[in-house]
Amino acid sequence: MGSSTRKPMTLTQKILAHHARGLTRPYVEAGDILQIAVDWTIASELAWNGMDRTYALLGRPKIHDADRFFLAVDHTVDPVTLANDPRARKLAQLSRDFAGEAKLKHFYDSNVTILHTKFYRDLVQPGQVVLGADSHTSSHGGLGAFSIGLDGADITAAMVLGQSWIEVPEAIAVDYSGELPFGIGGKDVILKTLGDLGRNTVAMERTVEYRGEATRKWSTDVRFTIANMTAEFGGLNGIFEADGTVAAWLETRKSENGGALYFRADDDAPYVARYRIDLSKLGPLVAKPFSPDNVHPVEQVLGLGIQGCFIGACTTTEEELVL
Repeated sequence: MGSSTRKPMTLTQKILAHHARGLTRPYVEAGDILQIAVDWTIASELAWNGMDRTYALLGRPKIHDADRFFLAVDHTVDPVTLANDPRARKLAQLSRDFAGEAKLKHFYDSNVTILHTKFYRDLVQPGQVVLGADSHTSSHGGLGAFSIGLDGADITAAMVLGQSWIEVPEAIAVDYSGELPFGIGGKDVILKTLGDLGRNTVAMERTVEYRGEATRKWSTDVRFTIANMTAEFGGLNGIFEADGTVAAWLETRKSENGGALYFRADDDAPYVARYRIDLSKLGPLVAKPFSPDNVHPVEQVLGLGIQGCFIGACTTTEEELVL
């Protein structure tokens, strides 16, 4: 392509351009409406409850690829509830029934795994397009995928057709500098970001591209946590550029570790804004009720009584946080 046709693109724009069908130029811009090929659709049993109704209205057609729909029962997990609550039992059984009907390769029943953690660790690859019926589908941008949460009806359609339609979002860049102090992880980084920039403000319905030299030293777990909480930030998706750290981590997989696409944003990519955050003096942070951007240093809540504690969730089950 000649230089006259070149336009700089963000990381997200490059992935969408690669997946676009019928694109008549070698670039995409914010505001373009694209028909895109979808690599994966994912859902939990909570979402499938509504998706099944949409699927029935469509006539229960053969789905596009039974090996590329990931379904996990990971919201309805309490054994007592599953044994005694009719609604909970129906939710789980609907997913089991569909998994058998469609002959899904990737179905996980209750108390087997966590939707996003399992999909991230075993299946997603850089450069893919992932659509999920859950806001925390943004997690998979940690490995360099374009991954967004949509309404269940949209996911059902993509599951059946293997494609979807999307408006190319505006993008912001968050540039991190400074080395993380010992013991500080991805949760502290994203809480710092939320505290500094605010939820549902600069990121709202935009791509958030997490950049800067500091990110190159981060594990895939740190990236997962930050991308996951892009949902709380208000972003459509959050994404890191896949690099050597990701490539080395993918090599440890038994399968699903080939075919990755390592896109890079152009140096002059059209971000609507760039925000710089220094992490060199970052300490442990907590978000107080009732908003994830109500962020304070942990020292400010020392001595505060705790009435209950839950350890777990799709953000906080990564090894470095548990260890």
